[in-house]
Amino acid sequence: MSKEHLNQSLKDLRKELSSVETGNTETQDKISNLTRKIDNVIDKDHTRPTQEHHSLRQELSDSIEYFEISHPMLTEIANRIVYTLNNLGI
Repeated sequence: MSKEHLNQSLKDLRKELSSVETGNTETQDKISNLTRKIDNVIDKDHTRPTQEHHSLRQELSDSIEYFEISHPMLTEIANRIVYTLNNLGI
């Protein structure tokens, strides 16, 4: 998967995160943290994997189980991004 496709998937995830209605602080903190990490990766023109990519992949992996039941679309997009990052060697 190309860098452009990865960036589009990250933008899709960010959009999905913005539509999540939260009822507690833990969920809001997870969403804020993911959004910040997504923005850091999208906003920079990376030519090779960085610590930000690794950090985002780990955060997404940790969040997948948390959001799996309550937000299946978010989980699907996050899984796709983790798969892509793994394929890119990140």
